[in-house]
Amino acid sequence: MPALNLDYRTATRSLDWRKLNTIEDPREVIARHDWKIEEPQLNWLEGVPLGNGDMASMYFGAPNRMMWLINKGDLWDHRVPGGDSNLPQVPFRQISNWIAEKDWKSINKIEERGKNLTPRHYLSFQPAAWVILEPIGESSFSNYKQSHSMLTGEVTTNWTSDFMASPLAPTKYELQTFLAADQNVLRIRIEADRPLRNIRARLLRPHLQHLPDPIFRHRGTLLELQYTFPDNLFYVVGLESDIPSRLGSQDNTEASIIFDDLDDTSLEVRVVVACSETTSSPEDRVRATLNVEKPQR
Repeated sequence: MPALNLDYRTATRSLDWRKLNTIEDPREVIARHDWKIEEPQLNWLEGVPLGNGDMASMYFGAPNRMMWLINKGDLWDHRVPGGDSNLPQVPFRQISNWIAEKDWKSINKIEERGKNLTPRHYLSFQPAAWVILEPIGESSFSNYKQSHSMLTGEVTTNWTSDFMASPLAPTKYELQTFLAADQNVLRIRIEADRPLRNIRARLLRPHLQHLPDPIFRHRGTLLELQYTFPDNLFYVVGLESDIPSRLGSQDNTEASIIFDDLDDTSLEVRVVVACSETTSSPEDRVRATLNVEKPQR
């Protein structure tokens, strides 16, 4: 698998910055480094890393069980611990702007300064939550293809199946997921040629011992997970959709919601994490973040 710090450094590792000035549209060069996958990655260590400098996720699994490991911070944030570094966050949007403007000096400066810095969020190896999307019932799939855009940070997965749409017939699906550059929101969107059937979304707490029982709350379109981590910080994870759902099951480790007979060809889910280290009211922070306009790449 590629290095975990999959960002602009990975995309441009083999490029000569001096020669880039002679390229008419360098974005085409960056796009050549897109990560292509033709078989599902069933282990999170082999999944596709998503990050925006502050929040991170690993996306993996097959179409019959798609999973996102949500981290408390971005594992690939190379700023000095404590936040006292003048090295700025560099989201994909800023990188794209620099490329469009051919500002190689700015990109090279970040490239050089980021090589020997230690990760700031050293505790983010411990996950904040797991998110799972899966159809209800038996399932099979074919024609699986996945690509990770080095220019936008978006992952697109395509496949064909007969289990998620109505009527039951081979249907083409496309899943797009990315972490917004300007907000800590993980966006997941499924689109199909036919109306979607029943889909289950599961929100799981971290698989760690000695955690107090979490609190799950479901309100129409929002499912929340609240718990206290061993670092004595209070965390809230929010999973929201634009379509109302019903509570499927709940215990001391996870809660699931079900979207019944959507009668729509698309479903969008958004996930956000907040903790008492960054805000006095993580629950309000989650709601405020999810209530803003649709996050941009």
